[in-house]
Amino acid sequence: MMGVSHTPRVYSSEIAREWVRPHSPTLRRTLSPFPLPPLPAKQLRRLTTVTESTKTTPQVSRSISPFGQADKSPLSKRVGQDMRFHRPAMMRLSCAGWLLLVVAAVGCRTMPADDRPFTDTRTYHAAMSVDPEPHVLTVTVHPPTRPLDYATPRRLARSLVSGSLLQARDSATAKLFGRTLGAHSVGHIMIELKSTDQQTGQVRYLLTAQNTADGSEWTDQLLRQQVGYAMFSRGVKGRIDDPDKVANDIDEPAEVGTPSARLRVLLSPETAGRLFRFHDEFRARGIDGRMSLVSDPLRGDGASCASLAAAFLEVGGLLTQEMRTAWQRTLSVPDALVGDPEAGKKVSMRKMFVGPVARRWAKPSEPHQDITYYDTTLMHAWVVRYGATDSEVECHLSRLLAMPIATIDARHMPTPTGPIFR
Repeated sequence: MMGVSHTPRVYSSEIAREWVRPHSPTLRRTLSPFPLPPLPAKQLRRLTTVTESTKTTPQVSRSISPFGQADKSPLSKRVGQDMRFHRPAMMRLSCAGWLLLVVAAVGCRTMPADDRPFTDTRTYHAAMSVDPEPHVLTVTVHPPTRPLDYATPRRLARSLVSGSLLQARDSATAKLFGRTLGAHSVGHIMIELKSTDQQTGQVRYLLTAQNTADGSEWTDQLLRQQVGYAMFSRGVKGRIDDPDKVANDIDEPAEVGTPSARLRVLLSPETAGRLFRFHDEFRARGIDGRMSLVSDPLRGDGASCASLAAAFLEVGGLLTQEMRTAWQRTLSVPDALVGDPEAGKKVSMRKMFVGPVARRWAKPSEPHQDITYYDTTLMHAWVVRYGATDSEVECHLSRLLAMPIATIDARHMPTPTGPIFR
């Protein structure tokens, strides 16, 4: 258990390369229906050299992704990096090519494509049986399966298409074999909120995540409407994922090795109640019906999975300026790459991939549009940086869910009293 502090405190320690830590007998006796992820041989050798008298720094590792090697395959490299739009790579992929992609995925770690009931997941077991805190907000961050390249507009467009191909391979594998590899082209964020009534002992448990209602809308905007980088701000129809899907997405690191990190915030009962009221009104207003990277849920103009997580923290008075700065990314997109079909301005995919204007981001003196949004890659890096296992509970949660965990003790922070929405 963590000690009580009278000021907001981030528990952090030096980030190590493996999660090798001699567990106490108490943890070894903890009953869990889920097997812990096996340690690689290198870590097992190191574990055998650790004695009880040896003092080691608590260590956490990033989950090993099965896509690390797949990304380096000649096929994905050809599709993702050497794409030429006078011969579009997607059009060159024959049925045999897609079959090859699917067969290449068969050897990877997979999990059932059909979502299990959330009560049968590691996520639910961690929240109800392992974490003893009565009021907890957790934010689980999956970065993009294939890292996005922000060096230039051209390279970002190519990495987005490459990530989309990985997700398409995942969809094909799910349809053919009923298994999924847990691919996320732009990353994903899931939110959990738990609160226990002190008098009755009744637990209220929330699992939620913002998502697109139909992923093909992005493709339609790029290929048919030709909006270019305006797709970041135009938005598509959105929806809230059901609890079963959210819980299974959080289980992905332990099941298939998806890289992930988890922010765990300890709350007061008043703050937890305010967050539940925010979520209920967010759904009642229908704000989840629009998905956009630049939307602000507190203004009621839509949400993304990342901005919804930031809104939860802001409503609870937990979002600091340091978090905003570390989590937000700003792209200075040249005006020539921002389409407006209603005004007759279109941006072809060829211009985004090989056009001279896509060679670099715009300078402040040049005509451009700044697109600022919460980025899953930056949020994941921040949580990994502060991840620690300073307590037995954190250590067990980290092993059970296969991800580093950063904990913020906000139990003694005052609960905001102003209006929730702007």
